[in-house]
Amino acid sequence: MPYFAKVTNNIVDDVICADQEFIDSGAVGDPSLWWETSYNTRGNVLYLPNSNTPSPDQSKALRANYAGIGCTLDTTVTQNGVIGVFYAPMPTEGDWVLDTQTWLWVEVP
Repeated sequence: MPYFAKVTNNIVDDVICADQEFIDSGAVGDPSLWWETSYNTRGNVLYLPNSNTPSPDQSKALRANYAGIGCTLDTTVTQNGVIGVFYAPMPTEGDWVLDTQTWLWVEVP
């Protein structure tokens, strides 16, 4: 079953496991606020379920990273024909840059 992130002002404030039909029904509010996210996508790579093994079919990688509460949704990016990528908040300690290939924060030495 897919996961969906509720996004308000480009920030994820809820994540649920639900069918698309449930989201579309409006039972959890405005369907346009809910964006599908992939539990198995990390660092812009789709992994086989419950493993660290990359999937042989990367065409199903979705929105760069699994959306957690507090993550940002950047809708200016399109990958694999899908609008938007999720990335975590910038860490607070050290100097960091966002790697726009993986959508993960990388510490600057």
